[in-house]
Amino acid sequence: MINETISSWKTERPDLDFAPMALVIRLGTIAKVGIERTEQALSPLGITVGEFDVLATIRRHGVGAELTPSALAELTLISQSGLTNRIKRLTEAGLLTRRVNESDKRSFALRLTAKGAKTADKGIEIVAALDTEFMKVLSRASASTLKKTLDELLKEM
Repeated sequence: MINETISSWKTERPDLDFAPMALVIRLGTIAKVGIERTEQALSPLGITVGEFDVLATIRRHGVGAELTPSALAELTLISQSGLTNRIKRLTEAGLLTRRVNESDKRSFALRLTAKGAKTADKGIEIVAALDTEFMKVLSRASASTLKKTLDELLKEM
């Protein structure tokens, strides 16, 4: 599909360089398929990739960690409105608790429940295994080169 797309564009617009587009399409395809596979793998836990991102972000800060919604939004690159919906669903599912800030009743911190910590731990095991399986086609040298290349691209964002 990607080669056909690029080939068609080269025919229609030979004046343009489509090599960068071919790379971006490949990156997008890998990301899309990776997210779809992760969604499927996490579904038995009853959470989406986005919800896992919230749980995992709190969990990686240590047992008993609390994060404010604004800190979570910054760490996960999720909009405040998108985060609000995830917090609501995770709280209703018994995976998160809210602790109201006593000095400012409008703000609160989020903490994983025992069920939330267990779900985050199981989720990270699933994701790590899935990513390991996916990346096993690359040699260590290829994986290292890919990491460096992607890091260069990320610096420009």
